[in-house]
Amino acid sequence: FDRAEQARMAEEKRALMYEAKSAAFDDIMNYVVSGMPGFFLIDGPGGAGKTFVYAALLHAVRGRGWVGLACAWSGIAAVLLERGRTCHSRFGLPVPLPRDCVSSSISAQSARAEVLRQARVIVWDEAPMAPKEALEAVDGMLRDFMGVDAPFGGKVVVLGGDFRQVLPVMPHCSRDDVVSHSIKSHPLWLSGRVRIHRLARNMRASTDQSWREYLLAIGDGRDPVCTDVSPFAIRLPDHI
Repeated sequence: FDRAEQARMAEEKRALMYEAKSAAFDDIMNYVVSGMPGFFLIDGPGGAGKTFVYAALLHAVRGRGWVGLACAWSGIAAVLLERGRTCHSRFGLPVPLPRDCVSSSISAQSARAEVLRQARVIVWDEAPMAPKEALEAVDGMLRDFMGVDAPFGGKVVVLGGDFRQVLPVMPHCSRDDVVSHSIKSHPLWLSGRVRIHRLARNMRASTDQSWREYLLAIGDGRDPVCTDVSPFAIRLPDHI
């Protein structure tokens, strides 16, 4: 990367951030620059600017000459991140992912492992779609590669996504099973060691306050349920 160009883009994006975005960016960069390990979640509905923050972080890290890696659970989201790859590709996860005993195909002596060792920050988008077993596999792999018995080998890991959207797809599972396999059931999450930054302002619908509020009401489960149809059904307004 051109370090000067990356630094310039990071500064431009930082200048355009509203308060919640800038707070998340500054907090994460403080950990990256100081070399402290950190585990973060950027939580927000679609359109809140999560990808914007990811891009600014990656530009800032690469502008300092460090390695910043980007991945996402689906290929569609991965292509929105510069040099982004799917999590399966980035971490050598098997396809399809087994329910347990998930292991990586990356050898500790390989060039891919060296890139992971050099990474100053890892950005993982659409994290709520990933089962906790994927997170556990990556955690164990990085501990092994770094030779450090600390979460993710002492690296800064930034998860992002929206729990209002799709949770892990678990065929033939009950609702409780799906929740038990989500990243919120990961031991690190349950320990309360995740630093959470929430973005709520929908930048895609910045001129339509009522639409923004309606989308959040659906996502937060505040819209009335039509129980005569289904325990999870809601009635859409006539005009849409």
